[in-house]
Order: sequence, then structure tokens, then C-alpha cells
Amino acid sequence: MKKFKAKRFLIIGLVIIFSAGTVQLFAQDQEDKSKKELARAKERELAMLEVPSNLIARTVSSSRIDLHWECKVTGHIKGFIVYRREEGSDYWHRIVINDTDARTYSDRNLIPHTKYYYRVKVRSYQGVSGIEESVTAMTLRGYRRFIIKRMA
Repeated sequence: MKKFKAKRFLIIGLVIIFSAGTVQLFAQDQEDKSKKELARAKERELAMLEVPSNLIARTVSSSRIDLHWECKVTGHIKGFIVYRREEGSDYWHRIVINDTDARTYSDRNLIPHTKYYYRVKVRSYQGVSGIEESVTAMTLRGYRRFIIKRMA
């Protein structure tokens, strides 16, 4: 009879351990599923971020280019990121605009008679939108000021 009781306790103990392990595995599986669902939801929200459209670059002077874009973003946005690249360079300068209502940007202190490329992204609490095609503008030719000294 003692052997039977010992075996019974051993079997009950194994069942309890197995059950606890199953519960733990089930909880881990549920946690993994919820992480995957959150990641999918974030991807959907990022996909819903509309890329700024109708980006226009207009040359104003030898040192200034004005940008204008449209954006129909719904939700909580933090602002925009304007990227600028000079012709012949591979580096995109990043200009952060924290105004959520901004749809224009005036790029100043540029080099005369230089071609610039621009892109715009939307910044939100979910992330950053994609980039639409870049636009190009060239600053006007600069003029040189000559100072003529009068010889006495």
C-alpha cells in the first residue's frame, strides 16, 4: 500500500508540475501574441500616416528657396522633417519643423546659383511617414558688389 501511495503522490506531483508549466507556457504565448498585435497595430498606424503631397519648391532669390506642401494627416502629429541636399552631394541635411500646422518652409542663406533637392516627411507619435519624390530648385545667380575706391 505504501508503494501505491508514493506512486500516487508522485503522479499527482508530476501532474501539478506539468499543469503549472502549461499555464506558464500559455501565459508566455499570450504575451507574445499581444506583442505581435501591438507591432501590427503600429505598422497599420504608420501606413495611415499620409506622405506630404504636392511639394513645390520656388526660387525667391540667390539665397532663398520657399517650399510648400499639402498634408491631410489626422491624429497626433509632432511636425515635419524637411530634407535638403545640394547637387553633387550625397548628404541630406535634416531640418526639423515642430509646428504641426506648418505647410511651408523658407530655406535661407543658400549658396547662389546652386541646385538643391528637397523632401518632406511627417513626424508623429507613432513614427515618421514615408518620403514622396524629391523636388528641385536652383537659387538665382548672385551678384558681386564691387567697391571702387577713389584715387586722390
